[in-house]
Amino acid sequence: MLVRPFEVGDLVKIEGDKGIIRAVNLTKVKLETFDNIIIEKSNAQVLSSKIVNYTIKLGKKKSFEDFKRKILAPQDIGFKEMYEELNKSKKNFERTLKKAYDSFTTKYYPKLYTYTFRMAFPYKGFRVMLSKVAELCNEYNQKDIFRIKPQFDIVDYHLSIIVKFRLLTFSSQKIFDFQPKFAEDVYRIIYEFTNLLEP
Repeated sequence: MLVRPFEVGDLVKIEGDKGIIRAVNLTKVKLETFDNIIIEKSNAQVLSSKIVNYTIKLGKKKSFEDFKRKILAPQDIGFKEMYEELNKSKKNFERTLKKAYDSFTTKYYPKLYTYTFRMAFPYKGFRVMLSKVAELCNEYNQKDIFRIKPQFDIVDYHLSIIVKFRLLTFSSQKIFDFQPKFAEDVYRIIYEFTNLLEP
């Protein structure tokens, strides 16, 4: 590790694992992925791997938040406000979950089922599409379909923006009954706005 390809806080990709370097010591490197999973890699693994350091290429930005803003802000005016709204939504999630559990009259709390899936969004018109997706989640919440409001977050960037959706419910049957419809509604938003924005 005489010539270090990264330092703590850098956003890197090592052997297909993308995340932020949290620790570097004599024997291993700790990497935190975008899903908040800590991965440990031995220095031997790191030295024999192809390493991409996004931080260096992006002018030494030290946080994933800054990385998101830097890479997306030029793509769509108004995205910053939408991203702040996403952060606010995540902060309210614990309160929403607690409220759902508190709605049960007995001390018996049923099992909480979760289902996640990802969808690719184009850069063009992304903020508008994400606003419509937020409205869709609110509609599902008002109808109390899953009992807990569907959650979503931006998790990756390639030729498109990858958005991860998370459905939580106390009834596994509701996932089978309504997840395909929810995914179809999201896809319809992407399809309609992509066609609308094409010249």
